[in-house]
Amino acid sequence: DEIRPFGSVGYREILDHLRDGVSVDETLQRIRKSTRIYARRQRTWFNGEPGVSWRSERAELCKQSSLDRIAEELRL
Repeated sequence: DEIRPFGSVGYREILDHLRDGVSVDETLQRIRKSTRIYARRQRTWFNGEPGVSWRSERAELCKQSSLDRIAEELRL
């Protein structure tokens, strides 16, 4: 429980399920919530990194456009 890898998303929730009898549905909800929180924290961190730019287009619709922009940025 105190070992660092056990702090990863999903481990604590699974331990609660196994030790405390939390239902499978509740466990899955907790994992989803923890994942969203972790993703938000990562996004916040990346926003502070120079050179990071987010792409919001749907990949299957804008793949070539995105590749063209990436290639253009790499030429700089």
